[in-house]
Amino acid sequence: MRKYLIAAALIIFFTGTYGKTLYEHSLKDFGYEDMKATSYKCRDYAIVLPDLNGFVYLTLFAKFVPENTGSASIECNINGHQLARLYANEFSCTEGEKYCVAYLHIKKAFLKAENTLRVCLKPSESIVKIILSNKSRIGIYKQGVFRESDFHKCVVSGNRCVKSYHAVLGEDLNVRISVKNSGNEKARITVEAIRPIVGDSAVRKELGNVRFSAVVRPHEEKYFYHSVRVGRLVRFNLPPAALYYIDAFGRKHLVFSNVVTIFPKKQPDVNAMLFIKDINRDYAQLSVVLTNSSGVKIKNAGVQLIYNSASLGKKQVLNIGARSSATANFVVENAPGATVKCMVELRDYNLQVGCNTVELPKSAESILPIIIASAFLIAVAAAVFIYLNSRPE
Repeated sequence: MRKYLIAAALIIFFTGTYGKTLYEHSLKDFGYEDMKATSYKCRDYAIVLPDLNGFVYLTLFAKFVPENTGSASIECNINGHQLARLYANEFSCTEGEKYCVAYLHIKKAFLKAENTLRVCLKPSESIVKIILSNKSRIGIYKQGVFRESDFHKCVVSGNRCVKSYHAVLGEDLNVRISVKNSGNEKARITVEAIRPIVGDSAVRKELGNVRFSAVVRPHEEKYFYHSVRVGRLVRFNLPPAALYYIDAFGRKHLVFSNVVTIFPKKQPDVNAMLFIKDINRDYAQLSVVLTNSSGVKIKNAGVQLIYNSASLGKKQVLNIGARSSATANFVVENAPGATVKCMVELRDYNLQVGCNTVELPKSAESILPIIIASAFLIAVAAAVFIYLNSRPE
């Protein structure tokens, strides 16, 4: 874990920052002096802001005497809307710097062309004096912004991407991580696809690259992929991915994605359907359609017909792709009234799959309706399969 965090920190340290200052003025620029308080004290500031398309931040520079440990706080509101109450220990204080700093985002809905900013200083028993520097400023900036709602993790399943998934033992999961930039400036990001969990290696194995870097433009969404192999029949979580980026002030941000839950199972989902394809006086053409709804390829699936309760010697062997289907065609002697069904053997999974029973027609007049009904059944099965694999997330 420590190695991961150190590596991530180094990546961020050497990652470029994107951000632009559109407008920035200090309280001194507006004609105000430092504000000092040894007891509860408030001051109103008249702030004029241009109408620019950007993110508005209030940057507070404050000094806490004797130190920033205690219950002292600074309260801010603008035009009657409360922004925040920041306690002393919420300010970032660097050794050697005269003032500690904090940043407050201001919603544009709170703002006007001419604004009244109210700041209240509230010392405590341990912090006897607060000084708000007139270097404190309000500005409008362009920067990349990545929220939790912009950061998702899921398993690709057909045309869907799901946050819980039933996987076959040994299956390689295609994990997708999506990132959207909700800001108004491009930003360089680093994404860590996995967060190590002690004792988790026995149930899953990461395959390939698990760390990515990219520049994301405003309102752009990027996708990153990595693979996980299911190792044991134990339910487990793919832990949150981590996203690192730097804002317009040089601050490092860490955002976590959602968790994905995996439910391992021993055998794949395979269904078989038998139908009459064609028939004449002497022979009947039958088809068995195998549908594989799981995410693993089925190899050497043996398909055999049961004709009047006796197994036909002829067996066909098929391979079925993940979330795909395959067809085995048979020709049998037409014996009116004979019953036919099929049996599918998946030797790799020690699994047998049965299917429906069809009866060969007793007269020529009854052939066409049966063929139509069989075609209808297979069309319905195909439609259901396509629907299940094409639903949106």
